[in-house]
Amino acid sequence: MKREWMLRLHLNRSHIERLSLYLVVLLLCALLFPTTSFASTFLEDSDLTRDEIIRIAEAYKNHVWVAAEENIYHGVDPHRVSVDTPDRDTFTGWPSWKGWLTGENTGIPYKWGGFSCIPESEYRGESDKDYKFDEGIEKGKYAGDMNCVEPSSQKYTVGVDCSGFVSRCWRLPRKQSTRSLPDISQPVKFEDLKKGDILNCCNAHVMLFKEFVTLENKLPGQTRIRIYHASGIDWKVSEWEYILKTVEKKEEEFRGVRYETNEVILEVVGRVASDGTVEPISTGYCDNHEYVPRTYFTERSVPFIETPRGITTVSCTIALIVFVTLLLRKKTK
Repeated sequence: MKREWMLRLHLNRSHIERLSLYLVVLLLCALLFPTTSFASTFLEDSDLTRDEIIRIAEAYKNHVWVAAEENIYHGVDPHRVSVDTPDRDTFTGWPSWKGWLTGENTGIPYKWGGFSCIPESEYRGESDKDYKFDEGIEKGKYAGDMNCVEPSSQKYTVGVDCSGFVSRCWRLPRKQSTRSLPDISQPVKFEDLKKGDILNCCNAHVMLFKEFVTLENKLPGQTRIRIYHASGIDWKVSEWEYILKTVEKKEEEFRGVRYETNEVILEVVGRVASDGTVEPISTGYCDNHEYVPRTYFTERSVPFIETPRGITTVSCTIALIVFVTLLLRKKTK
């Protein structure tokens, strides 16, 4: 009886070891060769052009909306997340170009984690039903959020952050972050930037490039550019002029190929007014972020592959531990 039980135990262990090995192989395959969840390269979205990107950016910058008192909020939302709307009704000392007031306003407000859409950014049916900016304002949702510690829920607050704005301009299927944008955009040299490209600083900020203002496009202290972004300078989507402070050469890999690019530091010159003139802002603002120029119009037509790597990695690790443990036990006998 004891011998029969030991034989069954041995067989069970053999089966467990074999199944564990199969599981490890399958999970490694899933990790290394994941299925494509969505493709977001230029070649898959062939109707997207650089002019279209700028048109969407201009629409976010010039969007007119009317705020009511119910769109103001400074407190904790139903999800117990702090919300601090950037309204001049509360922050009365702000200049007229910063934040918004009850009444008519221009420019979509900043909201960390925000991905709100407007008609020009093309709704995608049901996937955008909770992100419509104008509808949210009419329903009394909070207009923007300066809290950059934990993003408030899209159910209670509307607006866009820097990467949400770029994601809308690039008409991406879902919001990207400054960490994930490098996965779908090819690095380029600073002097090769074209309208619709970006300047991205991972885990910090991203700007949408519009144009070079100066003929010299790589001279620190002289080269000026104009960009769009959603930022905490004025807590809305707006157009700004920056001057190149430093530029350094670097290489960066994108989908198996190394590209020459740069790391640049930029300094604010001023805000671009509706008539195209620059209003100098005497803030001396320089975030000292090292931005890498990138383009969505990639040379390599490989679809962006997304997989729940966190879950897959944990599962694979657990299976590997089980397999190694059983193997060591067998060798010690």
